[in-house]
Amino acid sequence: MTMVTEGIETAELWRLYVESRDIELRNELILRYSGLVGSIVRRIAAVSGNYADTEDLQSYGMLGLIKAIEKYDPGRGAAFETFAVYRVRGEVIDYIRRNDWVPRGVRKRAQEFDVTVSTLTNELGRRPQEDELAGRLGLERSELHQLYTDIERFNTVSFEELLQGTLQIGDDFADTKTPEGSVQEHELIETLSAAIEEMPERERLIITLYYYEELSLKEISGVLGVSESRVSQLHSRAISRMKKILTSYLNL
Repeated sequence: MTMVTEGIETAELWRLYVESRDIELRNELILRYSGLVGSIVRRIAAVSGNYADTEDLQSYGMLGLIKAIEKYDPGRGAAFETFAVYRVRGEVIDYIRRNDWVPRGVRKRAQEFDVTVSTLTNELGRRPQEDELAGRLGLERSELHQLYTDIERFNTVSFEELLQGTLQIGDDFADTKTPEGSVQEHELIETLSAAIEEMPERERLIITLYYYEELSLKEISGVLGVSESRVSQLHSRAISRMKKILTSYLNL
């Protein structure tokens, strides 16, 4: 089947593709939604730093888009963009996980940092300030700021990994909306929503701006009037809270 697709509305293109499963129609849908992949990849690449090749992330994101198009059923009522985000992010995160994107040194330093913060908090009866943390860790202020950035990347991507695994983004989830899957998704949303509501106001605002308004950490620093390093620190702390709650949820 060969036809001109220029000028055809997307809804009509979907109808024709679902009826025919024509490769050319599928390829046109891929072109129309390719911007979605680019947006997702840019955000993930921003937190994975130099540890993941952007071209590789783009390739796996496109693979996720193709799978989403092939499995999507417009008759189910869900918007394709919502359906595709899970599939695209799932493929990208799976690629990062398989390639063990986190250098061992970063993983170890993140663990040491958490222990140090916990120890100092117990000793001081409050969260430690930057100079106190730097002193205990034997770091200069600039080195501590770099550590914040590394930990923020580690926490964000590892949280994404954990979230993808919890939602079971894969063939089973993508094909269905089983009662069990719907209950699990609803419980997960409620659990994370409650966790966000219990956060300090500034952390809650950062999570909202980052995940819902899709602002970068640099843009958020402008909104809040604080340094990007401080935003990175608060974002990492908020993600760490959600990781702990999500891990507890999985272990119930």
